[in-house]
Amino acid sequence: MKGDEALSDFRDLEKLLAAIGNRHRARIIAMLSEKPMHIYEIMRKLEISYPLAYMHINILRRAGLIEEVDLGDERRKYYRTVPFRIELTPDLLRRVLHEI
Repeated sequence: MKGDEALSDFRDLEKLLAAIGNRHRARIIAMLSEKPMHIYEIMRKLEISYPLAYMHINILRRAGLIEEVDLGDERRKYYRTVPFRIELTPDLLRRVLHEI
């Protein structure tokens, strides 16, 4: 979800809330907001395994909260946050829940 894009349906909202509702993923977003990082840096800072870090990165990417960025190092993929703002209102919940 980039910029001021509106959530289009309940699945989008569910995916977004699941992505940010995990402690590791919230920390990844916070770290990547400071600077782009590769997965090994993320692993070390969070003290988690590669498969777990990879899973969290993929969830955040699918939710549209982070993206891969080319920093010229062909050996490593770097990730950064995308600009986003989350505004959850009763009206939004009513609209997306109405679609279910």
